[in-house]
Amino acid sequence: MLEFYGPSHPELLPLDLGELFTASERFLRPVAQQSKVHTILKHELHGVYIAADRHRLQQVLFNLALNAFRAMPQGGSLRMRGYFPPGENLAVLELEDSGCGIPARHLDQIFLSGFTTRPGSPGIGLAVCKELVEQHQGSISVVSTTEVGTTFTLRFPVIESRTYAGSKTCGQ
Repeated sequence: MLEFYGPSHPELLPLDLGELFTASERFLRPVAQQSKVHTILKHELHGVYIAADRHRLQQVLFNLALNAFRAMPQGGSLRMRGYFPPGENLAVLELEDSGCGIPARHLDQIFLSGFTTRPGSPGIGLAVCKELVEQHQGSISVVSTTEVGTTFTLRFPVIESRTYAGSKTCGQ
């Protein structure tokens, strides 16, 4: 909550998105294992730089992953993918879970501050995520099917790329 109401503009510096994505998955892995969730990280983003506030962007990834873990109380998988859409100067991050999904009637409300379906939750997590992604000149979207899972897609403009054509796969 303090981050949401704190300084309105993040400190945007060149950030290796591949390194951040890999470090975030590594940090989340013990929590995932405790939740019986298998994390799968595959991306081609090492050496791809965006203008970002590392702490705030990591906060977005952690919030999305923790929401995914809660959506899979019996365990499941969280796929974290990163890639470049053909012909665009964008880096795309996808977090896809095999959880219970979000009912279609809620999809247009999930990024609204105060919206929640979880008792005791203030309902600001996804609103904060949206705000932080937009502060990075990015966008966030969601696709979900009940009983199948949810995919959050984040898109960010690339400021520099020193990557190779191959793909980096991490995780367990």
